[in-house]
Formats: sequence, C-alpha cells, structure tokens
Amino acid sequence: MYLSIYQLDNNETVSTTIRLDKTTTIGAIRLGLYKHDTPDGTLTLALKDGATEIASQSVTMASLDAAVGTYFHGYVKYEFDGVRLNKKGTETYKEITLEVTLTSHTDDDNNYIALQRQIEGAFVPSYGTIPYESDRSAEELTHLQPFMVEIFELK
Repeated sequence: MYLSIYQLDNNETVSTTIRLDKTTTIGAIRLGLYKHDTPDGTLTLALKDGATEIASQSVTMASLDAAVGTYFHGYVKYEFDGVRLNKKGTETYKEITLEVTLTSHTDDDNNYIALQRQIEGAFVPSYGTIPYESDRSAEELTHLQPFMVEIFELK
C-alpha cells in the first residue's frame, strides 16, 4: 500500500478549492488523516466562501487519541449542522474553500498529525519503490490533491 501524507506544523493552514455543481446542504465532511503516536493540539476544518468563513469544526488530538489509539490512518468525521451552499442559477458551479489548520501543537517528528493526500489514478508506484514527489513528472503532480476529503450532503 502506498500512503502519501503531508505532516502539519503548528499554526499551519492547508487549503483546497472544491466546486459544487448544484446547491448543496452539507451534513458532514470526512477528512483523511494519519496520526503518528500521540500528537497534541487541535485540528480545525473551515468552509469558506471567498474570504468569508461559513462554518468550522474542530477535533482535539486528545479526543482522537481516545477514539483511535496511538497510530491511525483513515477518515475523521467533522459534522456540520446543515450548511447550505447556494449555487446561483447563472453560475456553472459554486466554489468553496476547505481549510485545515493545526493549532496548539508542539512540533515533534515522533508525535505528529498529517493529512492523507489523494492521488487520482494517474500514478501507480512500482513494487518495491518509494516514489517521492520530486521524482514525479508535472503531469503526475497535477493529480495529487492536498488532502483526502469526502463530503456528505443532507437531503
């Protein structure tokens, strides 16, 4: 199995833009994470429309430790109370930004939280090699997303 991660530092924000092709009411977002040992801090997921924050939810590393133990990679669910994102009739899509920020964390290479990065089909590593981003072509890097995310719509 190939796992591509991005280790977060204290007070670091990573963001990505998503496009919705219809008016959507968000009930939850699952964020792909890798937890190494027992990091401290709080991980916040914010939804933004331009520079305006629409909603945000946070998870403490202590609560994550209690739920999943010392080492973990998988999805962590952030629940939202029906955040409605309206696509105007003339718009082709509604664009929003997802921002992930780690705060109150002590930077430590032995205790950290990382975002799982999403690779969409274009790159499959050869058996027995560890491909790094610097070894990839520009075409392959265009398919590497900042982090894995699943969005759940309320109906």
